[in-house]
Formats: sequence, structure tokens, C-alpha cells
Amino acid sequence: MNQRGIALPAALFGLVILTSLMIAFTLLAQSEPDLANNHMMSARARAFAEAGVERAIWALNNTAASGLSDPLPAILAPPYDGSQFLWGEQVNNVTVGEFKVTIAPVAGDPNSVNITAVGYAPDHTNPRAIRKITVAYAQNWMFT
Repeated sequence: MNQRGIALPAALFGLVILTSLMIAFTLLAQSEPDLANNHMMSARARAFAEAGVERAIWALNNTAASGLSDPLPAILAPPYDGSQFLWGEQVNNVTVGEFKVTIAPVAGDPNSVNITAVGYAPDHTNPRAIRKITVAYAQNWMFT
């Protein structure tokens, strides 16, 4: 059996396989930063939506000048009517996320409200990610 000449085709075949692997890894390395940035923006928008829920709960539990009155008025003033965007964080005077929050009374239950918070990253004019959270909240619950 004559096996002369097998070295060159085997070496070329190995080079083709290695070249295709290098190209595949190069393409993956180029898309990974975009995927990571999208995931970060999504997590940031979710965190700002959660901040909106916390702001609404704080306002419901504080009847001071900056909180809400008890009982709730028929028409809520900004920023609790969903018309005002609140920035959550700034880095070097650039907004990196904001949220808006809406508090709506539940019909037939004066102690319960629905809180809807929408988080935007980096902002609402040019959002890369938007997350919305809706929470049913009973005002008479006391957390200890």
C-alpha cells in the first residue's frame, strides 16, 4: 500500500479546519460586547422600574409635604400620574436611566392601589431598553 503524498492533503485539511474555527471565534468575539451591553441596559431598565415602584410606595406611606395625602385625591399630581420622567442616576451629568410611575386607585377598594412603573435605559428619548412593572399594593399593610 502506497501512502506517499498524504502529508500535504492532511496539512491543508487541518489548516482549513483551523481557519474556519478562527473565523467563527472572531465573529463571536465581535458580537459579545453588543450582547453584554444589551443585557446591561435591560437590567438597568428593570432596576429603574423597581425604583419607580419604591418611590410610589414611599409616597403612599409618607403624608408629609413631598408624599401623597390620605385618602388619595381623585386626580394625582405629577410625578405620580405617569406624565413626568424622573431621572434615577447621572454619570458625568449624563442621564443613564429614568423612570415614570403611575398610581391608580382600585375601584371598590379604598385601601388598594395599582402601581405601574416604567424604567428606561439610558433615557425615554432614546431608549435601548424599556421595562414595565405593575404592582397591586394595599396601603393598610404595615411592614415591620
